[in-house]
Amino acid sequence: ENLLLTKQILLDVKLAYPYVKTFLWTGYTLENLSQEQKEVLKYVDTLIDGLYCQELRDVTLKLRGSSNQRVLKKGIDF
Repeated sequence: ENLLLTKQILLDVKLAYPYVKTFLWTGYTLENLSQEQKEVLKYVDTLIDGLYCQELRDVTLKLRGSSNQRVLKKGIDF
């Protein structure tokens, strides 16, 4: 149900504002997403994956809080 709602919200944003870039923080790595979860990525421009890890916290990183997280771009990384 949450995935359906998330997908619908992202679709609505894309339809209403096609030039707005969408970002998604999952807490999961891309490789560990289910096929159903990956369906949501059709409407996402940038995925920040990986669980936030306090021990790897780095305030100098853009868009992420810890060095184990990745910034993945649609059309390049997924």
